[in-house]
Amino acid sequence: MALFESKQRRLFKVIKSMADSGNVDQAAAKVEQDLKMLLETPELARELVAFLMDIGYPDLSARAGEEIIRLHRDLATPVVRLLEDRQADFPRSFELLRTLWQIKLRQRDYTGAIELLNRVDRSAETKLFDALESGARSAERFATDKLLEGDIDRYVGWSLAQFRKGRVQEALDTLLRAAQKSARADERIPSVVEWIATRKGDARDPLGVLYLVRVYLAFENAELALRNLPDLFEAPVDIVNSTLAVVEKDLIPLDLTNKSRIYFVRLLASAERFDDAARELERLFEEGDRTLDFEAALRDLVSKAQANARPHLLMARYKKDRGENTSALDSLEKAFTCEDAASSPLGETAAAFLDQGIDRDDSIARKLAEFMTERGTVSDAVSALCRLVAGDPEWVQGMIQKLLLKDKNSAEVLTLLAVTMQVRGRESEAAATMQHLQDRKDRKSREDIVEGGIDAFPEALLRLFRGENFGKLVLRVASDY
Repeated sequence: MALFESKQRRLFKVIKSMADSGNVDQAAAKVEQDLKMLLETPELARELVAFLMDIGYPDLSARAGEEIIRLHRDLATPVVRLLEDRQADFPRSFELLRTLWQIKLRQRDYTGAIELLNRVDRSAETKLFDALESGARSAERFATDKLLEGDIDRYVGWSLAQFRKGRVQEALDTLLRAAQKSARADERIPSVVEWIATRKGDARDPLGVLYLVRVYLAFENAELALRNLPDLFEAPVDIVNSTLAVVEKDLIPLDLTNKSRIYFVRLLASAERFDDAARELERLFEEGDRTLDFEAALRDLVSKAQANARPHLLMARYKKDRGENTSALDSLEKAFTCEDAASSPLGETAAAFLDQGIDRDDSIARKLAEFMTERGTVSDAVSALCRLVAGDPEWVQGMIQKLLLKDKNSAEVLTLLAVTMQVRGRESEAAATMQHLQDRKDRKSREDIVEGGIDAFPEALLRLFRGENFGKLVLRVASDY
């Protein structure tokens, strides 16, 4: 059989004989000298790794193993397993640690890479970390405008070392710099960020997710950035505020859809910036957005901003737009109870409902009239009250008394009072009030006469407030008036 042995096998026998004779150092030197030839035969290559471990040369065994993996890919798994199995026997071997570390990183087995460190002496770990930091800093210092693939290796390795040391923020910053300087979108970077984000359990750590979004934005990948944003909707407020800045500055200009703006609203709501969130949704609504994402953002905002009027008003408009008038009126009524109603577009929204005939038993008309009487301008209050004169003049007159306390000389209020008394059958008082107005020095010489009697009063008064009259607006309530 010896006649058919390869030269590699014969050489290996010689080397083993040296070791058996106690000449271990000579055997190792011979392996190093003829390593290239010994590794040409796959079967022998695997034996060689185990042999070098057995004679106490783990560093040389690691280098041989690394070369075997490069030359014979089918042997990668058993060789790596062998190196890992023997690592505990050589806790101070830096070369063995370095080799296994690089293998784990290429496999994206970051958990496995960290576990390697649990089996080595601290001196080997320190030496590895020093080498990783030096490599990363050299890459940063000597790289041109963009980092190449080998430079990314150094950044990834150093970020894991930082994580191992408990410096999570620094690890994420290292990865973000790598993404920003990378010549192409290297998937290893987000894979490490994702791994860091999942170290605390099933739920991803918000800080890690924020950095994942930033990494994808560095790659100009708006789709993947958007895919990760929902995990930040309920993040701690400091993370939410940081995310808002990133989305506004980097994502919205990059995104060609409205999704980034809708997600921006979700984040604003989480930061309790309810008015800003409502205004952004209003803009989207005016632009015609009626997507499911829009509805989800609106519902989320309403649930979080129960005491704010604008979200309820927008929900009312949204429901009205869908033909769901009952729900729309419910939302509109809630807006009247909010403390910030006076600074919201409540009057315009309610008036739009009434102009379209959307009300129930004059509930919205009354609420609007009461609201404007108490908190609005006199003109707005009169405009709201005029809708109710024909139906409930007595109630309207009670509200007019409140307006007179604000401005007893208001021509608008006195005109409304005269018409209200006329409707109630108190013609003499109505006539006296109208005569008072007629005698005022500030009256206009031209008259714009509207026919139709009391029934035409609401629309006539609205014409006055809209500025559609060409002179003094006169409503003819009877032919002999």
